[in-house]
Amino acid sequence: MESTMMINIPINEFKNFMIEAIRNEIQAIKNGIGLEKEDKLLSRNELAKYLGVTTASITTYKNDGMPFLLVKRRPYFKISQVEAYMFKKKEFKNRF
Repeated sequence: MESTMMINIPINEFKNFMIEAIRNEIQAIKNGIGLEKEDKLLSRNELAKYLGVTTASITTYKNDGMPFLLVKRRPYFKISQVEAYMFKKKEFKNRF
């Protein structure tokens, strides 16, 4: 026989609990399939740290055709595009 427990909590507290639980599940799903990672834009410094190279290397890759976006005259890099570019160039092939 299954036990049941009744808890008396205010409806707003229950709503907030459910909203937070749903958000956490959606975030876990996004992280599991890599949506957040692919959509994230990185600065030159952040990308250098992510790839384990110098910022000078990032500049070289950018000048050689690595895709980037200009935001307020500064380059930002979409991780999914950088990984595709590096794989195509056969750079860091074993990292991705």
